[in-house]
Order: sequence, then structure tokens, then C-alpha cells
Amino acid sequence: GSPSQDPCMRANHERTVVHLDMDCFYAQVEMVLDPSLRELPLGIQQKNIIVTCNYPARARGVRKLQRLRSAFEACPDLVIRNGSNLKHYREASEMILEFLKKITPRVERLGLDEFFLDVTDKVAEYLKKPSSLLSLDSYAEEDGFATHLYLGRKLTLVETQTGVKSHVPARTSTVDQCNCGCYRRLQIGSCLAKKIRADLFKDLGYTASAGVSVTKMAAKLSGEVHKPNQQTTMLPAYIPDFLAALRVRKIPGCGFSSARKLQAEGVEYVSQLRELSQKKLISLLGELIGSRLYLLCRGQDNSIVKPREKEKTMSEEDSFLVSDNVVDVEFRISQLLKDLFERTDARFERHGDLPSLLRLTVRDRVAARKKGDQKNGYFSSRSSKQTPIPMGVFHPGEPKRDEKIIGSLMQLFFKLVPKNLRFHLTLLNVAVARFQPFGGACGTQTGIDSFFYTAGNTLPTNAKFPTTQKRDRLETPRTSGREKVVKAKVAIERPSEIASRFTHPTKTRNEDLFGNIHFSETPSAHVDAKEAPAAAPACASSVSVTAEDIDDLFNL
Repeated sequence: GSPSQDPCMRANHERTVVHLDMDCFYAQVEMVLDPSLRELPLGIQQKNIIVTCNYPARARGVRKLQRLRSAFEACPDLVIRNGSNLKHYREASEMILEFLKKITPRVERLGLDEFFLDVTDKVAEYLKKPSSLLSLDSYAEEDGFATHLYLGRKLTLVETQTGVKSHVPARTSTVDQCNCGCYRRLQIGSCLAKKIRADLFKDLGYTASAGVSVTKMAAKLSGEVHKPNQQTTMLPAYIPDFLAALRVRKIPGCGFSSARKLQAEGVEYVSQLRELSQKKLISLLGELIGSRLYLLCRGQDNSIVKPREKEKTMSEEDSFLVSDNVVDVEFRISQLLKDLFERTDARFERHGDLPSLLRLTVRDRVAARKKGDQKNGYFSSRSSKQTPIPMGVFHPGEPKRDEKIIGSLMQLFFKLVPKNLRFHLTLLNVAVARFQPFGGACGTQTGIDSFFYTAGNTLPTNAKFPTTQKRDRLETPRTSGREKVVKAKVAIERPSEIASRFTHPTKTRNEDLFGNIHFSETPSAHVDAKEAPAAAPACASSVSVTAEDIDDLFNL
């Protein structure tokens, strides 16, 4: 139908969203640190792979995720920098985040090098004071937009890759003059985006590509049309037809598993996805993901820009050609933990919180081959196990914390790869989540938690943790209300007894080393039966998926 009949045109496009994607970020960080590298072909090496490279290198035939040997064959004078340590990349990302927060507090970071900015309020300020718009005029082209305005007149980058043309409406007065006023707001938003990019380069030395639209998804995808160091604005009328030519994997939230299920139904492109009813999508992918994709593939996206002061998870990952013995696995895990401890220690100094959930992820070629999980000769499936960890075990002053955490991770490993079975790992990932306050940056525990973590309450290296099944997200089981009441009552009325029993644990006690009290059908001799109603262990609670979970999964 015509653009005016499209639901995307009938909506109230009140938001103006900017998506910034730092150009070849790791390489840019190295070029900022050493400006002499700017005009040289530069590659960032991790193991024997070029994980990214600057644009002079790309012009010489170097590609991302290319083997080092192949990269030198394409460009013999390629300059290499080791990117194994991500510390200065994370620091650069923090600097950029702080810079953007000065423009608007509504900034959401995605990974290290992508940022969403909701500039709706900023645009409204400019509209209220027309004289302030003079400062943006220099950034506008003849049509009032900065740099590129997507009009569907040529193939996008994504369309070129897929070989599928999208049929977008011709530019008409109806398209340009949406009744809600988004046309003017997007003009201002595009000029503001160009100013932000210019100031970012002037102040910090970084270039970025940008997309500007009325939703997060449209802003992100439109930014891919013209790169590097350029930007594209997309009017709402063009969103549905722009999406039609994309592969379903380009839709945020449609991961490998979902795409594989859709492919089994003969669905590879968004245009084909739209032919499925909402009921069919829900039956294939579940209520939340199915309902969400049904809207997203039609350009309808209500997800908000969510500022996050602190990371919800921290992880370290290592990929390699082969690890096929336990000694090597334990060594690689210990190396990952060094960097992870450095990050959790720094966070503890800033925010005074520590993780309470630990996860191990592996990629095992042997297991994948048995499942027949292979695509283009590459085994891509990952398996994960996770476990709660005692509050404070990640504390910088915890005795032998390396041994304790390595022991926990190896227990998880043997749940993923049973003992005496052959394995061929190509990836290890260690992640922590569920950060909780631990008495502030000074590390002094206060409140009721202080009764459950004492000087004598250190975790034995052979402690066995309950593990949960594989989850899509890091998730810790919740303690029931009844357990909390019992825990509080016992701790308040008999704190000395609790402390002594943690210092001198016995085989008959019912409370574990996590500070959680679990009662069996026969009450403990130390706790009166009236005080101890039966409660299911926290680790047995099921995990429910919420709309917030899906938003996090979508990173939108």
C-alpha cells in the first residue's frame, strides 16, 4: 500500500534516536594512542587472527577475522598491534560514554563501541528556541538533513550483500510531511548527530558512523547504510520496506537458534517473515520472542534507551584451535580469571559490589559433531553451566580466591564434559553476574548480611556448589519470602550461634556456605522446628522469562 496507509506512518513518532557506532574501534584506539598509525595499514591481532583493521588496511585487502598469514599475503607491510588485553579499549569506551552523557543523560552503551542516544528532549529544546537552531544550520544540507537521507534510490550495504532489492516508495509530499511533525524533528536530530560526531573527533579523536530515526532498531540499521565516518537518517515511511530485504538475522533478537527454526520453515528474509501469522511465530519461537519479532519485522519498535551505570555481567573469553586435556583447560581458565579479577576489583573499588553468580561456557567440537550441529564445516554451538557463589568470594582480600573460583569452574566443566570423555574445545568463556552490594568500597559488610560472612567464614576449596541448568541469560535463583523471614529471625535472635556454626561447620547442619538456611523435613537440632518451616532450596526455583529479559536479549 501507499506510505500513508502504513501503520508506521500512522504512529506518533515522538522520539528521536541516534545510534553511534565507532569506526574500527580497537584500531582507532591504537591510532589515538599513536597518531603515526593513522595513515598506515593497521591490524589488531588476537591469537593468529586479525580481529579488526583500519580502513587503509581494508583498502589493501585485509579483512576482519582473517588469519594473520593471509593478512600478510594481502598486505606485506601491515602494522600489527596486539589486542589481547582489552583494558585500554574499555577505558576508551568509558571516556566516550562520559563525553556523550554531557549531551544527554539518556545514553545506552552496547558492547564497547556502540551507543544509543535518545535526543528527544534535546530536539524539543531546539524547537522551543528557534534562535538556538542557528548553531546547527552549518551541518544541514539543502534539504535540511545532515549528510545522507535514506530515500530508497539505491541499494543499501545490506541489500548489496544479500542481492535482494527492496521496493521503497518514491519520495512524495505525504512521506516527507508526516502529520506528527517527525520530519522536522529528524532534520534537527540529524544535524545534532553530525555535531556530536564532529565534537567527538575534536575532543577525543574518534570517528563514528551514525543512524538517526524514530526507533532504536531503525537508527541502528540505518547507520549501516553509509560507513565509515558518515551518517544516514531514515524517515518512518521507509522503515518497513527497508527491512523487507534484510535477512532475519539482522533483526535484533533473532539469534542463531531462532533463525535456524525459521529457516526450517523456509524463512530467510524479513519479507518472508511477515507472511507468518503471529500465532505461527509464537508456536515456533515462544510467546515473548514470537510476539516481539512479529512487531519488529513490521518496523514497530517501542524499546526505550536504557541508561546503565554499571554492567550487569562481566566476562572474559578465549578462542583457540584445540584444548583437549584437563590440565590445559584449567590453565586457560586461570588466565581468563586474571583479567576478570582485575575488572571485578576495579568495580568493587568504585561501586562496592561483588558478583554472586558464576558461569562457564565452552565450545566442544566433539559434542557438536555428535549432535550434527555443523554449519559450513564450522561447529558453532556453545554449552553453558552456572552456579551461585558465596557472597564475598570475589573480594580482593579473600584468601586463596583463585583456587576457590578455579575449583568451582572445573566442577562446572565436568558437568559440561563428563570425566573420561574425549573433548576438543575451541572456546572458553568465564562470566560473572548478579552483582550485589558488599558494604561499600571499603569492603566492610553491614546489616544482616554481616552475620553470614565472618572472618572465619571462608570457602573451602572442595566446596560443592549447586548448579542450575543452562539459561539464555545469567540468572540467579530467587530466595522465597519464607526463607528470608526464617533467615532474618534466626540471624537476629542467635547471631553468635550462626557465626560459630559457620566457623565450625558440621555435617549435620542445614545452612550452606552461601548464607542460605535450607531446612529438611526433620528440623536441625540447632534450630527449633517452629522457627524452621520447610522451604525448598533456592537453586530449585524455576526461572521465569520477563519482558525485561527479552529487551536485554535484544540489546534494544
